[in-house]
Amino acid sequence: MRGAPELQRSSDGSYDRENARRLWEISEELTGVTYEFDRSLGAQAGGFASDLAARWSG
Repeated sequence: MRGAPELQRSSDGSYDRENARRLWEISEELTGVTYEFDRSLGAQAGGFASDLAARWSG
């Protein structure tokens, strides 16, 4: 690799909510560590992620 680092857009798959949910569930199962989150925060975060996706897509 050469040159200065540049900000890159993440892959489309990284914005997929179903993939994120499954990854989180599998991670909890494999590690035995679980977390309780306020579901309303997830909706806010989803909006934020969608905003970022729109920002970087065009």
